[in-house]
Amino acid sequence: FVLEPEDAELPPIAPPMEAVLQQQVTVRSPSLTPGAQPRIPIGAGGAHLPRPIFLVGADELSLRWLAEHRIRLSTLGAVGLVVEADSVADVLKVKRVAGDLPLAAGSGEMLAEQFGLRHYPALIGPEWIEQ
Repeated sequence: FVLEPEDAELPPIAPPMEAVLQQQVTVRSPSLTPGAQPRIPIGAGGAHLPRPIFLVGADELSLRWLAEHRIRLSTLGAVGLVVEADSVADVLKVKRVAGDLPLAAGSGEMLAEQFGLRHYPALIGPEWIEQ
C-alpha cells in the first residue's frame, strides 16, 4: 500500500444520482398539445377529482396562463401536473411560475382520456374543464 502525496490528482467521482436523474427527465402526453381548450361541463355521472387539477406544459402559452391564473388556482386549492417537459430545467421553469402551488410532473394521458381533453393549459374543476 502506497501513500500518494496530498496534491496527487484523485480519480473522478461519479455525479450524484440526483444530478444524473435530472438530466434524463422528460414528460410526454402525446394526445395533448398546447392550445385553446373549449369549456367542457363535467356531468353528474362524470368522474370527479378530490381537488381541482390544472394541466400545464413548459411552453410559453402554459407559462403565461399559469402566471395569469396563479392566484385563482391557489384560492381553489388546485394542484398542478406538468404534462409536457423536456428536462428537469423545464419542470423547474414551471415551478418558478407556479410559486407555492403544489406541482408534480407526469403524463396527462389518463386525464385526457377520462375527461376528453385535447389541449393544455386547462383546469379540471368540480363542474367544468376550462381554460
